[in-house]
Amino acid sequence: MNGITITPVVGFIDSSFEAQPNPHEVSEVFLVPLEYFINPHTHYAFRSPVFGLSHFFDYTDPQNKSTYQIWGLTARLALLTALIVFQKQPSFDTEYDFNDLISSSEQYFLKIHRAMKSKL
Repeated sequence: MNGITITPVVGFIDSSFEAQPNPHEVSEVFLVPLEYFINPHTHYAFRSPVFGLSHFFDYTDPQNKSTYQIWGLTARLALLTALIVFQKQPSFDTEYDFNDLISSSEQYFLKIHRAMKSKL
């Protein structure tokens, strides 16, 4: 919301892949199974007048035991991707129309765009 361009990328990662992030841009890289976003161990949400239902996922990496909080646009895009891929309802409430995921997500992003544009 502050002039930053985000380019989400969804793909399959080979098990031998080793990320080499730019340390000036990325502090940590971690993997979360996509199914976690429809059946998480730790999930909570709150309703915002502008953003609607915001989801937060706490994920503990089984290898290094670090816990990561996934929220905001990252959580929203991961949840939407999981809903499309698995075609299953999550174990918690969402604002998505499960019968029309693409249109309902488009409506959400247009609503956010209008709200942010009106604040400028």
